[in-house]
Amino acid sequence: MTSTRRAVPGVVRRVLRDQRLRYLLTGGVAAGVFYGIFLTLWLMAGDRVPYVALVLIANTACAFVTFRMYRDGVFRSDAAIVPGFLRFYALGLASLVGSATVVSLLVEWLAVPVAIAPVLYIAMQPLLFYPVNKFWVFRARRR
Repeated sequence: MTSTRRAVPGVVRRVLRDQRLRYLLTGGVAAGVFYGIFLTLWLMAGDRVPYVALVLIANTACAFVTFRMYRDGVFRSDAAIVPGFLRFYALGLASLVGSATVVSLLVEWLAVPVAIAPVLYIAMQPLLFYPVNKFWVFRARRR
């Protein structure tokens, strides 16, 4: 039992040292934030506001909530806050266009339920956005 207790913190340390795993973990949190905001809005106003507008609102709110998680927790970036956030938000806008487009296509053309379509889009995002975040959004400052 003693060796198990010592091994667990070591495993946790190794996981937290790996930027890709931190990215996936933070992405899971971000996905939960996005979906929580979207679902809350949809349940509260889905009968009055088009679901695409709710996707756009949830996407924007998620960028504000998660920027520091990615900057400080995942990429441990020393990039300036404002330019870094502007790049992060530009990527968020690309995601916004992608989410509006992909979610609409899934719902309208493939008859995927409205509550499920954003989940499918969320699942694609890590592969698309990790390299952009790493090499552009949170790149190290030039010295």
